Amino acid sequence: MVAAILFADKQLISFFTKTALSVGFVLVLYGLIQSSGKDFFPWISAYANPVIGTFGNPDFQSAFMGMFATICFGLTLSRESKLVFRVVYFFAFLLATFVAYKTNALQGLVCLVVGAGFILILRSLSQNRKFLTLGLLVTGSLSLFVILLSLFNIGPLANILYKTSLTARGFYWSAAMEMVKNQPLFGVGLDGYGDWFRRSRSTSAIEFNSGLISNVAHNVYLDLAASGGIPLILLYFAVLSIVLKSIYSVCRRPASCDGKFIALSGFWMAYQAQAFVSINQIGIAIWGWVLSGLIIGYEVNTRKSFPASKVIENKDSRRHSKVWATQLLSVSAVGGLVGSLVGLPPYIAASKYYDSFRTSDVRFIGSAALIHPQDRARLIQTAKLFESKGFNEDAIRLARIATTRYPDSTEAWQQVASFKESSMQEKLRAESELKRLDPLNPNLK
Repeated sequence: MVAAILFADKQLISFFTKTALSVGFVLVLYGLIQSSGKDFFPWISAYANPVIGTFGNPDFQSAFMGMFATICFGLTLSRESKLVFRVVYFFAFLLATFVAYKTNALQGLVCLVVGAGFILILRSLSQNRKFLTLGLLVTGSLSLFVILLSLFNIGPLANILYKTSLTARGFYWSAAMEMVKNQPLFGVGLDGYGDWFRRSRSTSAIEFNSGLISNVAHNVYLDLAASGGIPLILLYFAVLSIVLKSIYSVCRRPASCDGKFIALSGFWMAYQAQAFVSINQIGIAIWGWVLSGLIIGYEVNTRKSFPASKVIENKDSRRHSKVWATQLLSVSAVGGLVGSLVGLPPYIAASKYYDSFRTSDVRFIGSAALIHPQDRARLIQTAKLFESKGFNEDAIRLARIATTRYPDSTEAWQQVASFKESSMQEKLRAESELKRLDPLNPNLK
């Protein structure tokens, strides 16, 4: 996002649009292959629907198809594009909509409706059609309100849009709001939702399904609010507000506003619709962040007051392209280096852990499970494995480490409570901790 803010101009907008189209075309083609049952990859999927794209999940495939269809819709309406390209974009729009439909997930179609509606509003705004813009805003707001009501099984579209899975999402959202209520300043910590879900869920959620758990709120905004409290979500809303202000400013400048910018703005809005009902899936989330940076940077870098050297209409375009590419790569390299330093240690630890299974050596596997940075999933999984193979002392040792290192892990305390080797004192402590972590569950006496 930062790199996009620094270097956004018409050239980068054009490059990003081509990149999004290339990715979209590939996933549309792959989605069509999957829908025909001819997938050439032997996926082992938990979903009955084969249209999972490269996301491994039909919901995410549907969401991206909706986002891709939105940008195709915007480019189809763009008068700057040649007729032959507009025809191609229109057919891509139809195919993406079809693939989204074949996923049997409604996310994509909702994203498309929201994104396409936003594009129509922006086109009207850029053409200074005040009454049409106002009419579209009112119509769009009412439509969005009806869609939101349907998510709670209310209104005329409830029978079409409401699914049983949305009932579970309602419980996830309710738990997230309870976390914000109890921890308003700092939240429950990044990725802390899963540890706090049981103690934040309502009695209705337990009655619906006491075994229902989640480690995310299935709503990006509530996820951020629960993780970092009110300050974090306010900061995020500030970023979104700047993006919206940037879109409005560009649309009021005919010289800067073209079909590609409007299409990308619709793409961004389609992502926001997806973020309302889904998780921060990295393959989807990256588009929202980079688009935010592009839109903010483009608005700043195309202002009349901005130095002429930064504007894309440069006399020496070839030299400008080299400088632009060098600077962008430099910033990306720094980000990549920082990301590698942060991401490599857990990656190496995980690789060594999974390699240890090839040895079938209990001691080696146990040592690999303790490699720093430690991970609760490895500790708990290894403890279960050791117990199933009769290595009870090693199993309880790892379970004890897990409860010490992760005292808010329900799974770790459940292991301690279930192991025969646990002392009576440990079992009583485990039962007490489980009650603390799931206070409303009637099954925990």
